[in-house]
Amino acid sequence: PIPRTGVGTGVIVTPDGHILTNNHVVDGSQSVTVTLSNEESFPAIIIGQDPSTDLAIIRIPATNLKPATLRHAYKTQVGEDVIAIGHALGLRGGPTVSKGVISALNRSIDIDSQTTIVGLLQTDTSINHGNSGGPLIGLNGKVLGINTRKEFESADGRPVEGLGFAVAQRTIEPILDSLKSVSYTHLRAHET
Repeated sequence: PIPRTGVGTGVIVTPDGHILTNNHVVDGSQSVTVTLSNEESFPAIIIGQDPSTDLAIIRIPATNLKPATLRHAYKTQVGEDVIAIGHALGLRGGPTVSKGVISALNRSIDIDSQTTIVGLLQTDTSINHGNSGGPLIGLNGKVLGINTRKEFESADGRPVEGLGFAVAQRTIEPILDSLKSVSYTHLRAHET
């Protein structure tokens, strides 16, 4: 069989190489390569995965990285201007940026018959394949959420446009702490 490849986006969360992305971006991957904005590439290891929030932490062997700043979710408001950053459709030439608004708070979507992601931000910002795992940021540059899904069909099967979702910051922080704590044990086991 021909190996499958895909493109996603991530957010640097620690200076020593932890990157937050979507679980569906890395799930089942045999290898993950991260290319930074300066075009430097690194092999990554998957540190932790949480399918219930569609979040994952990967780590690259890099230091002195500049982590993103998360903004407290209680300040997020419907109608607020936001920007989605990512590698839409895997197009060459760097990341893409699209602008929209927060359409709703605390949305839930069913991923499959056993998984529902709750507490999502809904946005009309254009989110396409390749944007997954990238930041949804406020105009102050702080991360409000991690882009996770674009719903293409309504419940009755009709196409829907202008409807995307991001995992909210209030969901990210406890998962991030949990996945990072797993990482140190995982790395010690592999670096001895």
